Amino acid sequence: MMMYKEPNAKLQKLAYIAIIPVLVICCMAFINRKEIIIEKKLTGNQAPADAPVKPNVYAMNYLNSNIKVNPNAAFNEVEPTLVIDAGHGGKDGAIAALDGQKEKDLNLRAVKILKEEAEKRGIKVILTRNSDQFISLRDRLPKQEATAFISIHHNATLASAAVPFGGIEVYVSKLNSNIKTAEDLGAGILSNLKQLKGMEVRDSLKNANLLLLRESKIPAVLIELGNISDSKTLDYINQEKNIRRISNLILDGFVAFSKRGC
Repeated sequence: MMMYKEPNAKLQKLAYIAIIPVLVICCMAFINRKEIIIEKKLTGNQAPADAPVKPNVYAMNYLNSNIKVNPNAAFNEVEPTLVIDAGHGGKDGAIAALDGQKEKDLNLRAVKILKEEAEKRGIKVILTRNSDQFISLRDRLPKQEATAFISIHHNATLASAAVPFGGIEVYVSKLNSNIKTAEDLGAGILSNLKQLKGMEVRDSLKNANLLLLRESKIPAVLIELGNISDSKTLDYINQEKNIRRISNLILDGFVAFSKRGC
């Protein structure tokens, strides 16, 4: 019966008409689709959140020879750290000066002035001792990461002997495995100290088999700030302004070294 039944034309037209609104709605859904792009402008030197972290160009580890340092980077990109050792102390008074002052006290006085001048420049300073106390040589060796290690001393001569040299001397140890970096540090400091007026400065670095220089894991130098058995030298270093001048020349050499890196 269905095969031979005449189709109803009216119902067929209504079905076609009902489909049209559905097709129109579907087409409009795709045609009216909008793509919105949001742009975010960065202010100043702000880096995007997904940008790679910039390495610290002054993160120095002298035991790792493949570290490269940008020599043109600004000095204030990292806090330089200087370990300063005041030689002797406590029961180890070392030798006395012509005026009776003990070397251990002169060393500590010079180190405290050096620390003050360094902190004015934003240099972090770690002292091996800040009072009259005895510390063994191995306990003076830096235990933390630092840019350099400087041990401060004063030379002396036995009363019966003539003073061979009364001025400042800078020592390194060729037995240290990182002697090249120590020599760079010492040469830079020595070069600046030669500008000093009123006191002699040794022309070249001296080599010494001293435990502090030999065993240090960071670049290390020892500085003799003059012979306290010499009256002229003693008069010069007894003036605080002269110790501050010497300190700043030492720091000039340290700053230049810290910028160079390894």
